Amino acid sequence: MKPYLSIFLFLGPLVLSTNAFGQSSLLGDYINEGLENNIVLKQKTLDYRKSVEIIKQAKSYYWPEITVNARFSKADGGRTIDLPVGDMLNPVYSTLNQLTGTAMFPQIENQQFDFLRTQEHETKIRLTQPILNGEIYYNSKMSRAISNVKKQGRNAYARELVSEIKKAYFNYLKSIGLLEVLNKNKRILDENLYVNKKMYENQKVTYDHVLKSKTRIAEWEEAHAGATEKMQKATSWFNFLLNREPGHTIEKDTQFDSLIPIQKIDTFKQNASKREEIEQVYAAARAARYNEKLMKSNYWPELTFVFDYGFQGKHYQFEHDDDFYIASLVLQWPLFQGMRRNSKLEEARIGLQEAELEKQKVQKKIDIQLINAYYSLRAAYKKYEAKTQQVKHTKATWKIINKKYRQGMVNQLEHINALEEFRIAEEQQVIARYDFYIKKAQLEKAAAQINMEQKYDQYEK
Repeated sequence: MKPYLSIFLFLGPLVLSTNAFGQSSLLGDYINEGLENNIVLKQKTLDYRKSVEIIKQAKSYYWPEITVNARFSKADGGRTIDLPVGDMLNPVYSTLNQLTGTAMFPQIENQQFDFLRTQEHETKIRLTQPILNGEIYYNSKMSRAISNVKKQGRNAYARELVSEIKKAYFNYLKSIGLLEVLNKNKRILDENLYVNKKMYENQKVTYDHVLKSKTRIAEWEEAHAGATEKMQKATSWFNFLLNREPGHTIEKDTQFDSLIPIQKIDTFKQNASKREEIEQVYAAARAARYNEKLMKSNYWPELTFVFDYGFQGKHYQFEHDDDFYIASLVLQWPLFQGMRRNSKLEEARIGLQEAELEKQKVQKKIDIQLINAYYSLRAAYKKYEAKTQQVKHTKATWKIINKKYRQGMVNQLEHINALEEFRIAEEQQVIARYDFYIKKAQLEKAAAQINMEQKYDQYEK
């Protein structure tokens, strides 16, 4: 079992725990639930387990094979064997009779025997033990490498699933945050409508101020409906990843209401080299190498020991006079197969070259992913800081403009614009906050920050 990875992505409350998948948060529980219940991951796990059984099957060819063969036959017709005993012995018998003056030596007929026995049985136990067989050896090695390809593919999907669950959860929190901003904005709009009505009743403003306030509330209703739809879609997608009912309740983890510092990129490079995609292409390259050696082994002989022990006879009986045994060493050495072996060997060599090129491509691809994810996260952090300052300034501006508006010192358009700028700044801050965590999830995936190995160790035994 591999040791836990000790490099952390962030400081503070979001640092990963030593649990292979767990985080000290509600999100960690959701991740575990998704890994436990996701249908596609279950399918990939079953596919890997099948490959483990194929390894066992390949190893079984090292052991002797014992079989029982029994045959009872009845036959009639077919070829015959002529034995001319009469032609050979009758002249001799005639001469003897003349010499002795007797009939002691009678004449005999020529004999004819059926080639097939009219009735026959053979019952035997056969032991077959491969002694020299390159196909068995390299098939065993190749099946193990292919199994590792499937295991790393499963683990790569599990890592992708973890990332998708995190992104889905942060998109859900984003939709909730946007609804909270809208709901707070609705209270301000309702208060503004109330103030405008009172000011109209006191003849401080005209009725168009009241109408504009009602228009703003109608626009809010439209925006709220759209935000609610996004929240429902985010909820359904998150529950789908966890294989739950679409409307299942999702709890909010408040620890993501703020951000924490980012470490330097060097922190992540060590674990990125352990990405499942890299292990997968290395395993595929090993499988291609063993396949090449398998093709080469076809040029060499195969040696097998065969031992038979059993009974033969006309009647189905097992007596001492009927038993037999045969011990054999069987050598098979194909000398010419119409250049078929040469073509297969060349095909295997080409496959090995393709695997080596794939290793280089995947390594470079992961390096680029890591760099892009890191700098995207840094940009997202800076963006959130900027949006936080915008909220601070637009909120202060709104308070000043709102106070002046009630005193009749600014017009309604300026008042509406200040409120709109404050609302937009708050929405952009919410978006920037959870975009930061989405970028963080992408960096965790690119840097292989979570050990995906432990959960499935029972399938490797």
